Amino acid sequence: MDIRLFDRRLFRPKAETAAGFGSGTRLAGIKRRERTITYTIRNYIQEDAEQIGAFAKLLELAYRYNRDFEPANIFCAVNGEGRIGAVGHLEPSESFAFIASDAKPADYVYRLSLDTAFNDEVPVPADVESRLIDRLLERAREMKAPYPGKRLRVCRYFRADDVEDIDLYLSKGFLHYDSHHIMRRDLNEPIPEYALPEGVRVRHWTMDTPEEQLQYQRAESLAGEGDPRHEAWTLNRLRWYKAGPEWDTFTAFADGQPIGSVMTWGISPSRSATENIFVVPAWRRQRIASHLIAHAMRFVQARGKSEVTLGVYGDNKRAIALYKSMGYKLIYINMGYGFDV
Repeated sequence: MDIRLFDRRLFRPKAETAAGFGSGTRLAGIKRRERTITYTIRNYIQEDAEQIGAFAKLLELAYRYNRDFEPANIFCAVNGEGRIGAVGHLEPSESFAFIASDAKPADYVYRLSLDTAFNDEVPVPADVESRLIDRLLERAREMKAPYPGKRLRVCRYFRADDVEDIDLYLSKGFLHYDSHHIMRRDLNEPIPEYALPEGVRVRHWTMDTPEEQLQYQRAESLAGEGDPRHEAWTLNRLRWYKAGPEWDTFTAFADGQPIGSVMTWGISPSRSATENIFVVPAWRRQRIASHLIAHAMRFVQARGKSEVTLGVYGDNKRAIALYKSMGYKLIYINMGYGFDV
């Protein structure tokens, strides 16, 4: 099998993590309060967005504008005063759109990402997280019910040292299924130059039209063929990231077709991501990925960033070798846990 040179997980420091954007670690949260507090768990409604924005701004924006987040798949823990103490959601992967068809192999595992966020200003009872997880798993069963012959997994990532959270999910039946290495590159170190093959050009691609966005998605899908973990971005997710103030994509083209790409987006005043790195199979082993990553490094460096980060599956030997050769260093490990519905 040709292992794809492609890995994507949005890295943010723990307090900055946005639920459903890849890392699965907790937003600022209150856990397991010992007080008895009356609350209900109900579906999200549009009027909740402002409250959620007070403790999870990126979630507010995602729920408002990213169509992958449907109200039926979002749940809020609300106290007797109508204040939201916690929120959780299921985000469908790109493949979930095909669950009703036979486009994927019979044993293909479709995925839903689960995440939760907690409001520091609103006390929640000891069992709120457990009950929120239960409701999300119940919703996942409802989503799978029309497709009894299909496999569906609810997934969440945790920092490897986040044993209390992991233990709770183990009690719900989640099991470890993969690991994800988060790596950092210091931009104060020299950035090497890499030549491109003849006929290949790199564009700062803004993908302004739906046709261009679909062209990108097709190239990303082609890059992941043969990898059962591959999930190309949905068009909704792509458009959501495009709307960000520091989003940029650098794409290699040959004969007018995209053959490789890297994305960057701002994480903090000093840090940007270098993610969604891929090269289609026919153009691999020609230093195209190296050129794209170095190009992105120089771009964000010129914008005042001092470091970049990325995520890579822990068993992706070829990608890890590339990133190490370019000066990336491991900073922590995320562990992926899944519940098979």
